[in-house]
Amino acid sequence: SDGQRGRFGRDRSDREWRIVMRKRGVVLAVVVLSLCLWLPATESEAKGDWEWTLVPYLWASDISMEVKIAGEPVLETDLDFGDLLDKEDLALTLHFEGRKGPGGFLLDMTVISLSNEMTFSGSGGPSLPPDGTVVNAEVDLGIYEVGGFYRPGGEKTGLDILAGIRYVGIDQNIDITLP
Repeated sequence: SDGQRGRFGRDRSDREWRIVMRKRGVVLAVVVLSLCLWLPATESEAKGDWEWTLVPYLWASDISMEVKIAGEPVLETDLDFGDLLDKEDLALTLHFEGRKGPGGFLLDMTVISLSNEMTFSGSGGPSLPPDGTVVNAEVDLGIYEVGGFYRPGGEKTGLDILAGIRYVGIDQNIDITLP
């Protein structure tokens, strides 16, 4: 494949797509961090009315994948967390929270971009692609949450009532090039 369709319909090469995703992640991180630096400087913070929290965190997970063509398995793989680090193009997870008295709001973001390319070689049997077949797989995942919370027992209790929205976006692409 010469390129892949971007989210806005433009053709992009694999390299260009990864650069765009990295730039978007960096811009998003700069915006969030800038807001965090600006918000505590308000007059309310100086009075001690608001509490602000910014937490970067890590999800250490594994991925299993099975690709079938006409019901026959073509590709099956299990990747543990260490293997995923080699395939990672971008990873960013942040939690931001503002609290005043018993109420507040939260923003949470997870952005992950993975890619891998493999070439089949050797005879693997009739259900595998021919030697020299190149498979390029890419997965982009974004999870975004915005919500509000209320702590009915005041600041000393650990029970919060939450309300909010979550958006999950997954963009996956598998290109198979036969010899």
